[in-house]
Amino acid sequence: MNLSEFTCVLTACCVNSTAYVCEIVRAGIQAVDYGQTEAARSLGLNSRQTMLHIVLPQAVKNILPALCNEFVAIVKETSLASTFFIGELMTQFKTINGITFRVLEPLTIVGIIYFLVTFTLSKAIAVFERRLNASER
Repeated sequence: MNLSEFTCVLTACCVNSTAYVCEIVRAGIQAVDYGQTEAARSLGLNSRQTMLHIVLPQAVKNILPALCNEFVAIVKETSLASTFFIGELMTQFKTINGITFRVLEPLTIVGIIYFLVTFTLSKAIAVFERRLNASER
């Protein structure tokens, strides 16, 4: 196979994140009490209806915080792409460092950009979680 570096990095990030997301979803579904499933089945719902209307809405409240944290982690993991010289913030830092021989200034700017992206995402997630908790009451 003759794959580009970008394809390899993208595949690795996707496989890694998919494993975490699957585990998050599995744990969220298992966190819903089995009595909920039994109650739905006793009311005459089939397994598909039980999953869609009873289990998943309750599981989403458990899944969303961890899923959002995984999304933030994916943003942070993109810095690993610089190892393969794929055009990304850390690659730009290395390029500027090679041209200007300055380390602190470009690295500070890259750090600020990563901070702003992850901080904004974290705050948006916190607002989303508060709305989800408010709808619970």
